[in-house]
Amino acid sequence: MDAGYSAAYAMPKRSVSDITLYLSAAHPPPPVPFELQTQITPAVWSTRLTSLANTAARYSKPWFERIWMVVGIISSLVLPAVLYNIIYNHMNVVDQNGDVDFARLSESRMITFALFIGVLLVFFVPIAVWKFIVRR
Repeated sequence: MDAGYSAAYAMPKRSVSDITLYLSAAHPPPPVPFELQTQITPAVWSTRLTSLANTAARYSKPWFERIWMVVGIISSLVLPAVLYNIIYNHMNVVDQNGDVDFARLSESRMITFALFIGVLLVFFVPIAVWKFIVRR
């Protein structure tokens, strides 16, 4: 085992048909598991794992994702709430007699709901696409 590699990360978890390794860009690649030593050389193993860890590190942006999600959640709640009054007043839902035009009221609510869906799409679809690209 490499001297620079932590013992906690060096031990692969084994099941009947799988070997699970935890990789980190901060640590060197772990040694070849015993079951694979006859099938792959240590140099090829190290090269493949280094390439895999670098690719994963390039796509892993947890702080960006967290900030983007928080901004998306806040925007999906605040924008429709703020814009509802503007839309409601602009559409003249209540006429001079004080009667409510329910057709205009439902239109203003549908516009606000469409804003909510639009904000969700703007903020959450890019994260979903990002995660889909990373998993491939």
